[in-house]
Amino acid sequence: MQSSSHIHWHIRRSLNGVSATDWGAALISKTLSRSAQNAMEAQAVIMSNAMQVGCKMNTFGQSAINADVPVVVPALTTIRVFGYGTQSVVSAARENWSGMFDCAFAVSMDNMDFALCLPPQAHCCARRGDDTHFDSTLHNDLNDALSGEHAGWNTQDLVVQCRISRAGQDSWALGSGL
Repeated sequence: MQSSSHIHWHIRRSLNGVSATDWGAALISKTLSRSAQNAMEAQAVIMSNAMQVGCKMNTFGQSAINADVPVVVPALTTIRVFGYGTQSVVSAARENWSGMFDCAFAVSMDNMDFALCLPPQAHCCARRGDDTHFDSTLHNDLNDALSGEHAGWNTQDLVVQCRISRAGQDSWALGSGL
């Protein structure tokens, strides 16, 4: 039996060349094909994408249009460091419950494989020779700006500091998803 990390590696490799916008369009298209709705009935597309790199401007509009959603349908962006996929669903539900829309699609899309390496002095002081580059995945998205730590470590530090057990975390997660 293959380990989950081995399976995860194969899944990542299979999606390596797929941009976040193509991924988002595929998700919208698949949702449309599984539902009783069609693209012309969409009144809103609510999408989350924590890292909008390598996809050009307006990633959400690109995905919606490439899934044949009419160009006049607004594409709303939700960005939250963790839980952003859930936030797009919550935002779509709120729009629906408020009576603003009858049909809204919620999608979460990311592919960090297109993240850039950032040369910090490229715009003003480029020179010959070796230089430091920052991984934009970490530098702009996953590392906390205040502590410099990977965002997941901040959560772990809070778990230890507040003495929250694994069972307590699981119980809260189960309750929050219902």
